[in-house]
Amino acid sequence: MDSVEIIFIGILGIVAVFLFAMLGAVIGAFCGWIVGFTPLGTYILAFLSSANIHTNMVDLGAFVGFTGAFFHSHSNK
Repeated sequence: MDSVEIIFIGILGIVAVFLFAMLGAVIGAFCGWIVGFTPLGTYILAFLSSANIHTNMVDLGAFVGFTGAFFHSHSNK
């Protein structure tokens, strides 16, 4: 493999990581929206409100989805 192919594969890998993180944020936002309709969503928001964190379930789901997709593990244990 020459250096151009290695650089191209590296760039594709970096782009793939960020695309999967964005996809995780979209899926997390959708799931947060759905959970917001349940009593669990109310309990989560009340708990966060008591810690002086004011958000909504869509934003919380997008945050959790992004961080989960960005920092996921690939170990095969």
